[in-house]
Amino acid sequence: MDGSKDGPLKEMPLGIDAATEEEYASQSRLLQEFTSMSSVDKAWVFKSDSGFGSQAMFLISQPNLLANKMKKFILSSHVSRGSNKSVSFQWTPLPVEMTGVSVIAPSPSGEKLLVARNPEKESPCRFEIWSQAQVEKEFHIPPSVHGPVYTDGWFQGISWNHDETRITYVAEEPSPSKPTFTSQGYKKCGSTDTDLGRVLCMRLRHQTLNQKLMDMNSSELLFVQCIRLLYFGDSLCLVISYNYQSLHFSRDCSTEDPPLVNLTQSISSAFNPLFSFPGLYCSSILSNPWLSDGRTMIISSIWCSCQVILSVNVLGGEVLRISPTNSSFSWSVLTLDGDNIIAVSSSPVDVPHIKYGYLVDKESKNASWSWLNVASPTDECPEKVKSLLSSLWFSIMKIPIRDVSDSPTKGATNPIEAIFVSSKTKRNDALNPGSLGFGEEALQSLPGKIGSQDLKDVLAAVDHVIDVGLASPSKIAVLGGSHGGFLTTHLIGQEPEKFVVAATRNPACNLALMVGTTDIPDWCYVEAYGSEGKNSFTEAPSAEHLTLFHRMSPISHVSKVKTPTLFLLGAQDIRLPISIGLQYSRALKEKGVPVKVIVFPHDNHAIDRPQSDFESFLNIGVWFKKYLS
Repeated sequence: MDGSKDGPLKEMPLGIDAATEEEYASQSRLLQEFTSMSSVDKAWVFKSDSGFGSQAMFLISQPNLLANKMKKFILSSHVSRGSNKSVSFQWTPLPVEMTGVSVIAPSPSGEKLLVARNPEKESPCRFEIWSQAQVEKEFHIPPSVHGPVYTDGWFQGISWNHDETRITYVAEEPSPSKPTFTSQGYKKCGSTDTDLGRVLCMRLRHQTLNQKLMDMNSSELLFVQCIRLLYFGDSLCLVISYNYQSLHFSRDCSTEDPPLVNLTQSISSAFNPLFSFPGLYCSSILSNPWLSDGRTMIISSIWCSCQVILSVNVLGGEVLRISPTNSSFSWSVLTLDGDNIIAVSSSPVDVPHIKYGYLVDKESKNASWSWLNVASPTDECPEKVKSLLSSLWFSIMKIPIRDVSDSPTKGATNPIEAIFVSSKTKRNDALNPGSLGFGEEALQSLPGKIGSQDLKDVLAAVDHVIDVGLASPSKIAVLGGSHGGFLTTHLIGQEPEKFVVAATRNPACNLALMVGTTDIPDWCYVEAYGSEGKNSFTEAPSAEHLTLFHRMSPISHVSKVKTPTLFLLGAQDIRLPISIGLQYSRALKEKGVPVKVIVFPHDNHAIDRPQSDFESFLNIGVWFKKYLS
């Protein structure tokens, strides 16, 4: 290698030139700054030992690229309220890391802490009950009883009863028994002898959830409730006992089989059946969402393109938005501090900030909520991130629907929304069409019209920002994952001249291939045939079914694609198996379309492990820069 005053020339990896390598290095440095930021996941508030103010505990997460895991730690603060409606948070100097912890749940009094540690391979689940200075109890639940405790945001369910003697939680069904071989040869499998109580399990897709109740004094597992979780398309219908309003612990739990009543016969996208009110879309509700009046609950919900905080009067049925109505920020309830609220607020161009809300003139008819800023260690972020975010602006745009010929319902013909993010000084635009928060009628209008109605919405949003001069028609990129990947690959096929570059993560680009390999084959039927598609569902699709699936898929338009496309695929994905993306990418390669495929061997559908997430967006940034510059 030649030498010079600047040192020896670097040897370039095969297929990467010096300019591309520098682009990777530059974007990697910037992405690392964003990755170093922490976020607030949950919070709890307890009475202070001193009797003044209260004690708040926050669960914080931060990506750890080196270990390829999410760090979880606890940060505590004393909360004191002044007579002039001010509030002060005194934070502990240092956080406490929760190493190897899957989920935590403080008891109602705050005097105990449940810590669950999920098994690795065939190891038992471990539950620990902590008091202020020690571990009081520890339970090991063998794999023959149940698998890992559910910790995801949709199906996690773990709570204490009021006298803090029992907990309930949701866990995987036990793995089937396997034959073993010893030095004497084959050992017959038998049932494990335990003194554990009866547990009833029902099917969730290809998995089973056990809802269990553990007695803290005897460590006995008891049957709590029969819960049937059924999927219709990509929607969840939950069937529960008619006399059991909550998935949290109840003293009236019966040990007999309870009668089951389908509470959602006319709707197929219901979940989290704690309460039922119009206009709510909640993925979770606090374990204690009640104000002191006993009739008002505080929840987060999605309204149009924002997440908002609502108060719901369960006696009068009054639903009020109490987060600021003049703000496009998204708000989420963390916990209640008596009749006050600790929340977090953020936007696409603002880091999350903790807020403290209190009711002004609560005795009068003009009562309103006031929100205070809370200085927090989580507010800290690198200067480079602050500078970059300060150079951006965003708005929520209303996009009129131009073609309503295939949208007969009123809800599906209302204007849609798109979140538009741009640089203040130059074109650097991102457009994200809104979803979910537009009502059940609009949500249910899509099945049977995928690849048509949803594409028209996206194209209407793109054309709108071009028409008003906010985006250049010669520099339009498209990015999406899962169903967003379905839209991405449909768009570059149906509008081959519109998009300069594309990237997609685990895309649904061939329903005919997906239906035989996915864990949600019923989704293919509902999305292709409409709400009645579940009645046609079969594990052995007919030639007629497969023909329709292919016709409604992006693969049917692959011959028209010209757009350079990046594919990011999780090898462990069972929702959209890797073969689906590989088939589509190979078809593009055969046509001579520029294609790059990155496979993550240990990732599933989300591709959300810290290193994989980092590598995904780094490659997306470089890929887009290459074709948009």
